[in-house]
Amino acid sequence: MVRHTSLVLLGLGTFGSALAQQSILVGFSDEAGLEAVLERVNPPPDEVGAFSGGVGATKEPTMFRRPLKVARKATGSGSGRKLGIFDGTGNSPGPTEPAESETELTIGFLRVDFTDEDGLPIYSNNTDIDKEIDALNLLPGVTIAELNGEVKALDFPTNVKEGNVRGSSLQGQIERVLAEAETWGIFEMINITQFWAGGSQEVTPQSDVTICVIDTGYDRGHDDLPDTSDGLTGFTPPGQGGSFGVWDDDGSSHGTHVAGTIGAIGSNGVGVVGVNPDPSKFKFRIGKGLGDSGSGSYSGIIDCIEDCVANGADVISMSLGGSGSNSLMESACEAAYDDGVLVVAAAGNSGSTDYLYPASYPVVMSVASVAEGGGPESDTYGELSSFSTRNDQVEIAGPGSDVVSTTPNDNYDSYSGTSMATPHVSAVAAWLISLFPNCEANQIRNAMINSSQEPPRAIDGYDNLYGHGIVDAGAAYSLLSSANCVGAGGLSSSEVGKTQSQMAQGGAYQRDIGCTVDAHCYIGSDPNFGTRYCTDTKICAVKVPSPSPPCVGTDV
Repeated sequence: MVRHTSLVLLGLGTFGSALAQQSILVGFSDEAGLEAVLERVNPPPDEVGAFSGGVGATKEPTMFRRPLKVARKATGSGSGRKLGIFDGTGNSPGPTEPAESETELTIGFLRVDFTDEDGLPIYSNNTDIDKEIDALNLLPGVTIAELNGEVKALDFPTNVKEGNVRGSSLQGQIERVLAEAETWGIFEMINITQFWAGGSQEVTPQSDVTICVIDTGYDRGHDDLPDTSDGLTGFTPPGQGGSFGVWDDDGSSHGTHVAGTIGAIGSNGVGVVGVNPDPSKFKFRIGKGLGDSGSGSYSGIIDCIEDCVANGADVISMSLGGSGSNSLMESACEAAYDDGVLVVAAAGNSGSTDYLYPASYPVVMSVASVAEGGGPESDTYGELSSFSTRNDQVEIAGPGSDVVSTTPNDNYDSYSGTSMATPHVSAVAAWLISLFPNCEANQIRNAMINSSQEPPRAIDGYDNLYGHGIVDAGAAYSLLSSANCVGAGGLSSSEVGKTQSQMAQGGAYQRDIGCTVDAHCYIGSDPNFGTRYCTDTKICAVKVPSPSPPCVGTDV
């Protein structure tokens, strides 16, 4: 027997840290399924003496906005990509959706604690968590039982890891931001400032947008950040301990730094300027998925994703990650994507090929980090940050080294990490959505890929380091203006007859479903990708050379 509680797990070591509290997430299809789980995990009073932990808590489970189709997806270190490289001859399979077993719809989930905060089993006669997961999966009405996992903020102070490339001290950077600094990523690299109010190519948003930041919280009242009068709202998952904190009081600083990159107020004479510097043109929704310690659980992230969508998010930005895949979290991301929300997450800071989640789900735009190097005229401008994770799910890159932004108590600091690159990308996505509201999230995502800047690499096109390239707001705007949603980002889900989550492939092959021209299928000049083209069925394929005719006569 195990005990149910809705408290968020902080100690499960999916990053190689020592195991502390372990918990299980259990999805259910109906009230009977929920009751079956509760009956198992909460022993009746006359059985309490047989267990060391006693009767479990009976707090409410999380109920999804709408039922989700949660298959028992493969877990582990893979990306979960749906398609491979296919030819168009009929002799090998073309892109198809993976076979899905008939599954009951999941209406909610319960978090079940298996150990206490010290990592000790709650019940003396049940100490094998894998067996308990197997037992819960056999209960009627249970759609999935799987291990809860830990997620962490993906950043570090600049001087700890990479140092300041141009030799200036961190203190010097902080002093300069008191006069509204022009940070290198926004003012040099992502190509957006000319479109701001008063710029040479000023544009007017066509719709309101909401950016939902799931992180450690937000320093409400910071002089350089939007406040509640600007539409700021937030959410803290229920059942958190006192040390977890609340959404509008950032005890970590990580979430406030991320928010500043997205939306620090411009033209106020102080601090820094965000990608979206006018708080009247967007709204923040803050989800406190990470506690003040900088860590949280998959269950808390799921709660925050659900809240973001319910509160009108157009973009979800997550500068966080965990090392194990989770079916419930992936399904929450898929549901958000199908509801028109573009989901963006940090690829990771391992400098290796490890997969982190949610970034490595196909429906999530995985962001790598680049550095300023010697500046725009140098050969090192835009080089991959040394820490940036590199794998086949990385999709796009953004400025992530030596990023100066807001921190609590009206302060500023320089951080590095894919956490810092991610808000550059999510903010550009939100800006594009405000200008092209008729485009679907998948089309905006593809347009950003199709217009990305080429980084300093040996061959053009996709690789596991930068993805398709570095985000370029101006080029994406030009492409969408001239080619419209379809020409820039492929067919819509209704035109293809699939949901957006079914179309999403992630990484190199993100654009494979819904192409309209061969250019949508181009990945790069690496011969391993082959010559790719858009088939009559609007799916990308690889051309197979015609076989040479057999030798005859004098040719033998």
